[in-house]
Amino acid sequence: MFYTDEYRYLSETRSSLQDTDGGFDIVNVAAMSGNMFVDLNMGFGNLNGSFLFMNESQIEGVISGDGNDH
Repeated sequence: MFYTDEYRYLSETRSSLQDTDGGFDIVNVAAMSGNMFVDLNMGFGNLNGSFLFMNESQIEGVISGDGNDH
């Protein structure tokens, strides 16, 4: 799933991720400005003040950008 600064206005369903095919899943927040926080172990993320919830055992990777991302 790719996230941009505008994503939160387009679809509220993007705040909750579910793996539907069992493959290797990645959250890409590189296109967002600011500092991102994503914790795959806890299944939680804070993307510029918008919250992201995911099943902690279903999302396997994160791509971050040039901010102070964690």
